Amino acid sequence: MKRSKHIKILMSCLSILLFISGCKSSPSAQTKNPGYVSIKNNSSNQLTYSDVFDDELEDEITEDDIQEAILQAEHGFTLPANTTIILAESGRLVPDIKMQNEMSKYYQVSVYSGLPKRKARTLKNRQEETTVQNNYMRTLRLIAAKGHQKAIIVYWSTLQLGSLDEVNREIIWADFTGGAVPANTFKMRYLLRFALVDVSTGNWSMFLPITQSADYRKANSFNTGISDMGQFESLKQRAYIEAARLISQKYQ
Repeated sequence: MKRSKHIKILMSCLSILLFISGCKSSPSAQTKNPGYVSIKNNSSNQLTYSDVFDDELEDEITEDDIQEAILQAEHGFTLPANTTIILAESGRLVPDIKMQNEMSKYYQVSVYSGLPKRKARTLKNRQEETTVQNNYMRTLRLIAAKGHQKAIIVYWSTLQLGSLDEVNREIIWADFTGGAVPANTFKMRYLLRFALVDVSTGNWSMFLPITQSADYRKANSFNTGISDMGQFESLKQRAYIEAARLISQKYQ
């Protein structure tokens, strides 16, 4: 019985170390269209704003709560160079290795899962059972504090393909969820959103960098060296480079 208990404790410790130690995903996992953004097909895998901003909207909000939040927010949000941060990508167990590399140019990066935990825990004692539903960000702030991390950066990413509406002469954008690229595609863009959270205060800032876009080129007998994946990865890399650079400038 004791041996089983020790094994469970050891596995729990190893799981935490895996998330915080800066583990990196294999680039080979992103080589085929069908799996490129397939995880985004399931919206339940995505973090919501309530997860990230530590909302407790079920409780009564008083005027004192609002005034206290105003005073706390006056401290602002900064992220000096070489700050220790935890990076998480919504919908993924580990953030994209390319984003890790770009952020590592400016900060000391550890990583954590961007998958929300929806299931509540039940704590039992001799008197009663207590159900605990810890908010994602509150849990992550505690983990970050124990690891001496100063800030948390969570981001959402979306690849969109554009086709031309011949009637209205407008570009119609649609999320790309893997598989074959529609025949009428002629544009592509990569959308990023960032939520930056101070571990100590809980103060946060939202950042939306300039969207990176490009023409989509379909492979044919004249440009056989072009591939869908190559174009997607190139656009994503540009978006990551620019976003990391702008964040480092904005919050220094």
